[in-house]
Amino acid sequence: KGWVPAVSPVTGDVTYTAVFSETLNKYTVTWKNGDTVLKTEQEAYGNMPVYSGETPTKEGDAQYSYTFTGWDKAFDNVTADMTVTAQYTINTYTVTFVDHDGTVLDTQTVNYGEAATAPAAPTRDGYHFVAWDVAFDNITADTTVTAQYTAAPIIKMLGASYRTTPNKGIRFGGQLDKNFDTNYITITKIGMLIIPENVLNGAELTVDTSKVLNVNITSFITNNDEMYQFVATLTNLSGSLLDRRIAARAYVEYTFNGEVYRLYSDTVIRSYNELAQQ
Repeated sequence: KGWVPAVSPVTGDVTYTAVFSETLNKYTVTWKNGDTVLKTEQEAYGNMPVYSGETPTKEGDAQYSYTFTGWDKAFDNVTADMTVTAQYTINTYTVTFVDHDGTVLDTQTVNYGEAATAPAAPTRDGYHFVAWDVAFDNITADTTVTAQYTAAPIIKMLGASYRTTPNKGIRFGGQLDKNFDTNYITITKIGMLIIPENVLNGAELTVDTSKVLNVNITSFITNNDEMYQFVATLTNLSGSLLDRRIAARAYVEYTFNGEVYRLYSDTVIRSYNELAQQ
């Protein structure tokens, strides 16, 4: 800026002191949208510039659309020339996994072209889960994915009747509905469990019940597109056995997805004389 005192012709010893003026450094701040310069301004050291232009946009394509999310770096304290570039997010989509009845099992937000993650396989009484109805490994739109099931076999008792020839006995009838898909389910055994009610003594009747008669059903009185019907007969009843109440229960064993399953029908309990007197 100059000297103190002012420089003048020398007439004796003199000391001059330099005097400086202070100028705050300024730096260039450039805002860009891709390769396009949106705005450029000078900002003094330590200042925080303010972007006052329109919100940046970016044209989408078949794969992406873009939402402006901010700038790639902070600019609250300018200490050097700097370039600030607009940032975007790509498309995201909602993937909703639902059960057969529309119950939402899981909801996920997935980037375009990426895969959703399947939740744990749902369960449904009387059915087995087999798959999801649509692929979800390449999401390009909001997607609903629905659980698909195959029906488990249905086994039931049809009742009981008495027979008189060639000897007295009780005939128990059962039925296996052909409601299942043989692409998924393979029947391995059909059986009938028979035991005197007093021997059963209130316990649940299963293949593991002690002293149970386990009849393997290999022939059918009806075998059509809808069902198998079968009977098992307890014969040679006489004396006090005619009043003895007998419990019977049908069951089916099958495989699904490499696993073995067993289903039971309800239990029918009848005596010969009860049936004969009806």
